[in-house]
Amino acid sequence: LFVIVIAAAEAALALAIALNIFNSINSVELDDAHSLKG
Repeated sequence: LFVIVIAAAEAALALAIALNIFNSINSVELDDAHSLKG
């Protein structure tokens, strides 16, 4: 049971990191689009 909890925690952490990277890339692209429009 303890191993399952650790595996679930690692999966959740990896998912959170992936979402943070994905969101930061999207926000940068949106900021660039706004700056190009002036």
